[in-house]
Amino acid sequence: MIVRVLWLLFKVGVVSLPLTWWWFEWGRRAYGRLFVEISTPIYALIGVTAYQGGVRERYINYIPFLVLMLVTPAIGWRRRLFGILVGAAVIFVFHLGFNLWAEVAFPLDGTRGGGFSFFLPAVLLSDALPFILWVLICHEVVGGIALRAFGRLGIDTPK
Repeated sequence: MIVRVLWLLFKVGVVSLPLTWWWFEWGRRAYGRLFVEISTPIYALIGVTAYQGGVRERYINYIPFLVLMLVTPAIGWRRRLFGILVGAAVIFVFHLGFNLWAEVAFPLDGTRGGGFSFFLPAVLLSDALPFILWVLICHEVVGGIALRAFGRLGIDTPK
């Protein structure tokens, strides 16, 4: 059991270190350009002309999502690839909303917005989003792992 956990942690490190390096060296700037290119016409369609565009540091949440999807055992490659593609699209849509939420909380026009207390739920959701998506996509595997872990702790679980 301990060997399996250590092996999984090793795989997480081996996958996450190069992805994180890639994101900070190149991915963040490329995503920023792509995000502005795609989001500007979308925002224009809904009547938003001033928004806090660009890439925020929280947009790195693609990396933990990719790592989780790549190292999760016992899911097939078709499901893994489908999950990555769908998850990436959901994260992108969330980033669109995140920018809009930031504008309501901290308006660029100088008016008083909702402030940080209004913005905090968006920040928390942004940080949790990779894990929420992973659990939804890999629910059978994650559920099985959770049931086995609870069983080892002596916690009764539904059959």
